[in-house]
Amino acid sequence: MIRPSRRVLLALSCAAAGVLAAGTITAVAYAGGPSRDTAGIHGCVQQRTGALRVVDPARGQGCRTGHGYFAEYAVTLSQAAGLPGPAGPRGPRGPAGGGIESLDDLEGLPCNEGSADEGVVDIRILPPEQGSQVLWRCLTDRTVTTAPTPQPTLQPTPTMPEGTPDPSAPPPMSETPPTTAPLVEPTTSGASS
Repeated sequence: MIRPSRRVLLALSCAAAGVLAAGTITAVAYAGGPSRDTAGIHGCVQQRTGALRVVDPARGQGCRTGHGYFAEYAVTLSQAAGLPGPAGPRGPRGPAGGGIESLDDLEGLPCNEGSADEGVVDIRILPPEQGSQVLWRCLTDRTVTTAPTPQPTLQPTPTMPEGTPDPSAPPPMSETPPTTAPLVEPTTSGASS
């Protein structure tokens, strides 16, 4: 039978003791940790260094008060949102923007920026005879320009005073029926026997 050396036995003993110590420390730390109250996590901040120390008031733990070297102040940390604060004062009014005052101000502005069809705005405003339309397009390198096709305009129908005959209407029919001549049967010449 092979006997393990002293070194191996010492290493195994140290490893077992380490595992046992780690388990004990974990159990004590878990059992001695702060209680799970709903107010949050309580702590103390050292005034001199800013170090945070977690305490459990349910177990009588608290902050060191006073003016000494180890003086602390209490803090409570929670994940719950607090009440919203009051609204702040209104800020100063910003400078007026450039804005547009008429459709003509849009003429020449960039359009379709960042695409293959980048161009500039072209605006045409047709006169009332052509319908008062606004034609807005983006002129690009591939835009084919032609004269705009005039739109047909509708002429308003003139209103006639009451009782005036409409000149475009067909002539009225007479109220008397047309006269017809009596039908005369044609006679044949020559006697038939």
